[in-house]
Amino acid sequence: MLTPKLIKLDNNLTVVMDYLPHVESATVGIWSNIGSRVETLDNNGICHFLEHMVFKGTKNRTSFQISEALENKGGYINAWTSKEKTAWYAKVLKNDVNLALEVLLDILRNSTFPAEELEKERGVIIEEIKMYQDDPQDVAYNLYDKLAHNGHSLAYPIIGTEENIRKFSQATFFNHMQKYYHPSQMVIVISGNFSEENFLAEVKKLTANWQDTTVNINKGNPTFNGAKEIIVKKEIEQTNLLIGWKAVSYIDDNYHKFSLASTILGGGMSSRLFNEIREKRGLAYSINSFLNSFIDCGSLAVSAGCSHDKATMVIDLVKEELHKVAKDIEDKELDRAKNLLKSSIVMSLESSYNRAAAFAANILNFGKIRDVNELINKIDSVEKKDIINIFENILNSQETIAIVSNSEIKGF
Repeated sequence: MLTPKLIKLDNNLTVVMDYLPHVESATVGIWSNIGSRVETLDNNGICHFLEHMVFKGTKNRTSFQISEALENKGGYINAWTSKEKTAWYAKVLKNDVNLALEVLLDILRNSTFPAEELEKERGVIIEEIKMYQDDPQDVAYNLYDKLAHNGHSLAYPIIGTEENIRKFSQATFFNHMQKYYHPSQMVIVISGNFSEENFLAEVKKLTANWQDTTVNINKGNPTFNGAKEIIVKKEIEQTNLLIGWKAVSYIDDNYHKFSLASTILGGGMSSRLFNEIREKRGLAYSINSFLNSFIDCGSLAVSAGCSHDKATMVIDLVKEELHKVAKDIEDKELDRAKNLLKSSIVMSLESSYNRAAAFAANILNFGKIRDVNELINKIDSVEKKDIINIFENILNSQETIAIVSNSEIKGF
């Protein structure tokens, strides 16, 4: 695999250039180390709202001109916000990478947050909140985070609250941008076919007057809380539930062990939970496990959708399977989990966007680009006793259970 080039500019902005000569396009993106966990109750939702608002006009372009600049060339621009990161990125043909870079830096450095666009986008995000509130799975995920991290900003929904969305002003966005979005918190990544010399020169030219400043980020000290709660929504046809246990952060040395444990338990159609709950018993269409990890904490969780009268049975079966896997796992289970995890890492690197996103996460989380072969060797070195030990510890910990159903559930 070609090794990307890593450059640190004088203003502390990091640039990653990943040259792929066999493709005709490139992904250009700016990733930020800022997400909703820097928020308070009073401004919860500001990061996601700001992610939207930078598209609504700059000193150089109107909202329409921003979108058409790349679409006229056959490319596209998009963005997302998570609890710990925000990203703005574009996918374009190889001859348009400098244009993509210029547009992205324009929206991040020259946004004017026009008042008329703010009012319109306020309505758009309120509609987005309502959309998520109508989705019982989204409600269950938000409830799980609220229970697991109660008292910390990780408990807040990324999209925020309608009350907050209604009160944000132009000044709110200017102040938030000025407080957090500076070179030391950013990484520019390009993955695809492009001229490295040309692109780097363009980055330096466009960011020459972008001065860094100290950014104070208080991310708190999150804990994992064992708690249970059910939300009753009369109009839904299926119960959505999440059950989780304390795990590790994604920078922990044991993260890959927990990834394997999660894969054995509920990752894929050959996993324990899929076979026991869906294939053998037909109790759920959707059943899986995953790691819900952040830079300083995490949990291993199981998500399922089932009939209301089967929810207690599904929860009991999940716990039963935990006891089984804590006693023994087969060699072929561990081998299959290793192969699934390794192949997911390798195959994801066939996409320029996935490569760019992975390299950005590496820089923001670890301060370096991790070697793929080193990760694969770590995965290969895991033994059965390591996985069994993880499940033994899980059994001795307090679980968090979030349920969204159309009625109270007996035995919950």
